[in-house]
Amino acid sequence: MAHSQTPGHPGVDPQRTPAEPGNGVPAGDAGAGAEADDQSPAAHVARLETELAAARAEAAANWDKFLRERADMENFKRRVERTNADQARRDRKSLLLQFLNVLDNLERALSYHTASGKGADVSALLTGLRLTESQFRDLLTNAGVSEVTAVGEAFDPARHEAVATTVVDDVPEGQVVEELQKGYRYGEDLLRPARVRVATRG
Repeated sequence: MAHSQTPGHPGVDPQRTPAEPGNGVPAGDAGAGAEADDQSPAAHVARLETELAAARAEAAANWDKFLRERADMENFKRRVERTNADQARRDRKSLLLQFLNVLDNLERALSYHTASGKGADVSALLTGLRLTESQFRDLLTNAGVSEVTAVGEAFDPARHEAVATTVVDDVPEGQVVEELQKGYRYGEDLLRPARVRVATRG
């Protein structure tokens, strides 16, 4: 007896849907569903919160590092200032000790006649004073102090202070003709200007 067959493609089970591989979901749609889950609002927020927490941790670490480095810099600055202050104090003490040596010689010269019980020997006194002056000038020279040239120079307000004028016909107008008080430099810096009298025309 002949069996009847449902019309269709040869070898295809008419009871099975060709598009169903066995679980009822096409294979290509499974990956798309997983990707959609990854892009869900909850997953996106969680990822942003994780990134924010990491950024905050990095910012806190950088801030802490900045504070430590700034503290180290402040400590270094204070150490340098303290070292410089100590060095300046030692230099002043050394210079003052040299001044005291000059003062000792000056006092000895002035008190010699009293200690000897004799009258003042003017010649010996002048000799002692000249030696003391020479010692004092050597001290200033060694410390970097030099005199400002004045007499015979053209008046220079950067080095001279004009305190008087005098009418002189045989020197150029504005030339320094008399030094009333010496001026001094310390290296390139002016300690004090020379106080001078300047020539002028009548």
